[in-house]
Amino acid sequence: HIKMFVYLLLLLSLSSFVYIQCDQLPSRDKYPHIISHRGASGYLPEHSLPAYQLAIDLSTDYIEPDLVLTKDGIFVAMHDLLLDDTTNVAELSEYNDRLTSKQVDNVTITG
Repeated sequence: HIKMFVYLLLLLSLSSFVYIQCDQLPSRDKYPHIISHRGASGYLPEHSLPAYQLAIDLSTDYIEPDLVLTKDGIFVAMHDLLLDDTTNVAELSEYNDRLTSKQVDNVTITG
């Protein structure tokens, strides 16, 4: 639980930093918000450090990653609920014992 508290505190401090930085920008009625969802995903693989850096270099106002909390309390940037969607884990026999089914939004998913 300490680890979770530290992560939440870090996220809170980062959001405060973003707010302070945005407070120094010209009024929002002069130009629209630019939000980079998952980084500069149209240019580079989503959720990669280069995609986040390019979004910053392109003067985005906000980067909105999809964060998932792992079972051991680590935040990772990941959009999909299953690793099957983005990796070849289903093809690797050494992970067969981890195949499981869960209820998500009243739908059973297996992965």
